[in-house]
Amino acid sequence: FEDVGGDSRSFLSKILEPGSIFFVTNQGIPEAFQKYGVGLVSGFEVHQDFLSQDTHRHYGKPTGGYIGNHAMALVGYRHQGTKLYLLLQNWWKSKQFVECDLEYFQSCKAIVTFVETPQTQIPTTFSSHNGCFFELQGVDKPEGHDGEMK
Repeated sequence: FEDVGGDSRSFLSKILEPGSIFFVTNQGIPEAFQKYGVGLVSGFEVHQDFLSQDTHRHYGKPTGGYIGNHAMALVGYRHQGTKLYLLLQNWWKSKQFVECDLEYFQSCKAIVTFVETPQTQIPTTFSSHNGCFFELQGVDKPEGHDGEMK
């Protein structure tokens, strides 16, 4: 969990059109999702319980020691009674989707960044050279460990 890649929100600002407006929150998530669509989850404090490859639902408070921060995408939500559950897309091979309730999400000190400004093109400052996007060449190659392509 060393942050060698840098801050996710900083990277997001580099790949969006100049002057893009962000909306950052950990409250009112369903309303923001309905208005803006998919959001970037960042600052998510990973605890020992989150590392379990057999558990894809996390409710209540996280357990175990703090491991590090993580980023994911908020791709959906649901209500069951008065409880809110968030569907997060992870990029770990064996834990690609995670559901957590709002209590777990907020206990992990995560925030969601939504992009308010419509994106109509790839900014010229963002390289579109094929060599920069490994997914274009290595989608089906075996992975060395979760999240890393060989």
